[in-house]
Amino acid sequence: KNLPEEATFTDVKPQLRRALMREVKVKRAREMFDELKRRAGYQVLLTPPDRPRKIIDASGPGRGPANAPVTIVEFADFQCPYCSKASDVVKKVAAEYPGQVRIVFRHFPLANHPLAPRAAEASACAHEQGKFWEYHDHLFANPRELEETALKAHAVTLGLDVKPFVDCLESGRMKALVEKDKKAGEALGVNGTPAFFV
Repeated sequence: KNLPEEATFTDVKPQLRRALMREVKVKRAREMFDELKRRAGYQVLLTPPDRPRKIIDASGPGRGPANAPVTIVEFADFQCPYCSKASDVVKKVAAEYPGQVRIVFRHFPLANHPLAPRAAEASACAHEQGKFWEYHDHLFANPRELEETALKAHAVTLGLDVKPFVDCLESGRMKALVEKDKKAGEALGVNGTPAFFV
């Protein structure tokens, strides 16, 4: 507790005495419990359960060195407001631990976000030109601009080669990649976004 600056030892002595007595009682109770277990021959015969581990495919656009000791795989949706907020936190983590953390992005457009699948495809098209993260950050910074015309305009804003970007987006060939990511997430139990695996 914070004490007033003018508090003297005499003022706090009763509180200190109670705290010390509590500590002594807890310590003595632990010792007695341990002694009772020892006398009774108490043993734990159950083996502790295995900690569940999931094998995560960390393929996809990544930030940070491939050999970083920590890899964070994020499943996210560009129309999800929580993902937008989380992206700022993820960026801070990467900045705070340079060389120690790798961030990998996987697509998981939610069924109730109709613009998210196309935004995911557009980001995959940007990735073909080495601009995934710029496009990713731009989409999260402009969450109300996910219509098809806006997705194409973002490519112009970010200096992508527009014709290949538009051809990629209009061809629909990135749909399979987005679906593959989503199925991978579902297999891991993801049912909402953002979802992180470390």
